This record gives sequence, C-alpha cells and structure tokens, in this order.
Amino acid sequence: MRVIFILTTLAASCATPDPYASVPLLSHATYERYSSAQIVEATYPFVDAGNKDFNRFVAVCDNAPLPLLGEATDAPCTLDRDALLLVDAEGPGVLGRFWITAAKVLSPPSWDRERIVIIRDKDVLLDQPLQTLMTTGHKQFVPPLAGETSGAWLSAVPISYSRRLQVALVAPDAAKSYYYLADTRRGDARAAAAEALLDLPSERRTKGERHEGQTLAISGEGTIVHLTLTGASRLTLDFDGARTAELSTDALRAYSAAPFTSAFARFDGDETIVFALPMPFRRGATLSVDAGTLTAIVSRQPLGEDALTLHAVETTLAPGLSEAPLLVREGKGKIAGVTMRAQGHRAEHAFLTPSPWNFLETDDVLDVDGVRHQGTGSEDYFGAGFYFANGPFARPFVGVPELYTEASSARFSGYRWHAPFDAITYKSRVTFGWERAIGGEALVDALTATVFFYE
Repeated sequence: MRVIFILTTLAASCATPDPYASVPLLSHATYERYSSAQIVEATYPFVDAGNKDFNRFVAVCDNAPLPLLGEATDAPCTLDRDALLLVDAEGPGVLGRFWITAAKVLSPPSWDRERIVIIRDKDVLLDQPLQTLMTTGHKQFVPPLAGETSGAWLSAVPISYSRRLQVALVAPDAAKSYYYLADTRRGDARAAAAEALLDLPSERRTKGERHEGQTLAISGEGTIVHLTLTGASRLTLDFDGARTAELSTDALRAYSAAPFTSAFARFDGDETIVFALPMPFRRGATLSVDAGTLTAIVSRQPLGEDALTLHAVETTLAPGLSEAPLLVREGKGKIAGVTMRAQGHRAEHAFLTPSPWNFLETDDVLDVDGVRHQGTGSEDYFGAGFYFANGPFARPFVGVPELYTEASSARFSGYRWHAPFDAITYKSRVTFGWERAIGGEALVDALTATVFFYE
C-alpha cells in the first residue's frame, strides 16, 4: 500500500511548482562532455563528437582499475576501498533517479562481481552486488520503483541527504563499458520529500465529481485527477479559456498497441485509455474527443496560488541529419513526461556492430536556461540498456511496452514520466530534442513524440 500511496501523491506534485525550482537539476553521467569535435576526434578517432558515452567517472579510489578507455577527473576520493566514484554531491539535496548498465565489448549486458555502494551523510545506505539488485532487489530498492528494466538497473526511489551523497562502483571489471546516469537536486530535501508525499490524500485520483460525455464543460475551480477515454482518436484540452493541448489519443497510450500500466497512464489493449497526470483549472475546463466517450474525475480541493496548467505538444519528424526539436518554450515551467514512437535502421558506421537497432545510438538533447545536457542513447533515456536487451517492459515512470524488429529496421514505443525529483524545471527557456543521425548518417526514419509540461 505504501508504494501505491507514494505513486498517488507524487502525481499531485507534478502540477505544483517544483520545490527545487531555485536550483538546477544536476546530472551525473557518463555522457560526452566535450564541446569541441576536434578534441573528440583527436582522443577517440572512431567515436562521433558527443557519443563517447561510457567509462567516465568522478574519481578512482585506491587501486580500482580504470575500465576500457576510461577517464576520471582529478577529484579526490575518500572512500577506503577499490572503487570508481560515480556521484559526489553536496547537500542538502535529493537523488531522484539512478540508472546503470554494463557490458563487455560485443557482448550482452552482464553483472558479475560489481557492487553498488550508496553513502548518505557518512552512513552506508546500500552495499549490494549489482547482480543481486537485478534479481532479488534490496529492502529499500524493490519493484516497482527499483529493479531490472531491459538490460539495465533503474531506481526511482528518492534518497534525501543533509550533507553529502556518494555513489560508487566497487570491484569494477576493467574489460567492461559502464554507463550510468544519476539526477540530484540541491535543496531542503527532507522537507520537500515530505511535502510531495503529504500533498494529497491517496483516494483523490478515484474519488470526486464524475463527468461523462463526448464534450465536458466543467465550471469553477478544481483538478481533473483521472481521465478515461474509450473509442476516441483525438483529444483537446482547454483550461481557463485557453487551448493547451490538441493531440492524438495514441500519445496517451505511448503509441503502443500492447497493454501496459504506468504511474500516470494505463492501456488495456482495447479501446480504453486511462490518463492521470493532474490537470488543474481555476475558472473552468473544456475537454472533448472526436468519438466515443470521455469520463473525468474532478477534485474540488482548493488550488495553491502557484498551481500550474498542463500542456502537451505532439510532433512528427521527418528523416534528417540535424537535431530535431520536440519542445521549445520561453518562460517558466517544467517537463512532466514524454511518450514516443520511433523507427530506424541499421547503420553503415564502421564502429557500430550492424543491427536494426543502431538508430538507438541517437541521443536526447536538452537545453535548460542555456545549459546543454546530452543523453547516452535512446534506450537509456527510457531506462533500458543495450538495445532493449531483455525485451519490452513497463515500470511506473519508464517503459517500452512494444518492440518490433525486421532484418534491417526496428521500431519501439515508450514513455518516461519525470517524477518530482526528476522533473526538468526551466526558469527562462527550454529546448528538448532528439538526434537523428550518427557520423553524418541519418538513422531515424520516423519519430512521433508528445511532450507533457506544466506552465
């Protein structure tokens, strides 16, 4: 019941100002940080600029081996063990998301002797073999918020800390490539975590006023907390007299024909879709579908002064060589989630092992208030690894319910909900996009995505 309560109450905080809005989201990752293509070509002549995405660490501790083509900063390491330091964050703050995967060259992902160690304020919070975390978990890191996805281990369990947080990889294998990404945010983490969990009673998403029809006109102040669509293909949302979304219902089911359940959306595989990102309004809301029926559950709990409005932008991209924007916004807000369907083909790039999934080497690209962030691969963004090594999966905040492969091309449908501690908050401008090419070769044949955001 606690997991259900956490998922329910986290939904409410999506529509409220980020408790860490005054500080940036910090990503600790193996993604390429070089801004100069000449530096990359001189150091790694077989890797494209921005795509040397493995074996980059904060520090090497004691006698730990530096893995294949590994790099580390000059930061000191105070850990009294052979380890690679992945995260060293000053507090107070919160770790909202941690993802890691590893493999030997030309081999499937594997977890042997490596251990993940998390030290919070000098106390060891976790010290477990990665293999154990993948299979049986840990008392604090269990499904559905933590566990193996599809070729990777992912935790969406928020970890607050007062003074310092360190994450280390103990007993690394020098022959492996390690990829990881951790999102932390500075601030009064313990207070913010309590606010997120206590913001909303757990029954709110299924109890409240019920409105049903093809067009719903709801007056007054409130929040739509639960939306069920049956037999519809298009949805429009108007809040407080302004159109905020006009999109296909495919976007709500992550463009998947396969059933799945996530924190904010569910698709049963027939004509019924459930969508539960909170939708606040002050003066009224109008929702309509082109066919079928629409059922909304409305809470009349008073809104805070700074409650945000849900928006959505759906984009279909044609093939090309340049980065393609999916969202460009001026002002303040935060990205709450992304659903996507992408199709691509096998590459001719000399460094890549030929596979219909080679197009997954393209990265998500994010610019928040002038600071650029680049991902480590398409499947990594959706919480998986190594071309969705273990097939389709669905977790509360990430999932790829549907995969399709042919001899030379492939396609996936996926979703990622940015939980409160993983939210992309922007204060002046945000650009979120996707690479379409590697090494001058266009690999993405078609891409349709919807970005859900609050302003």
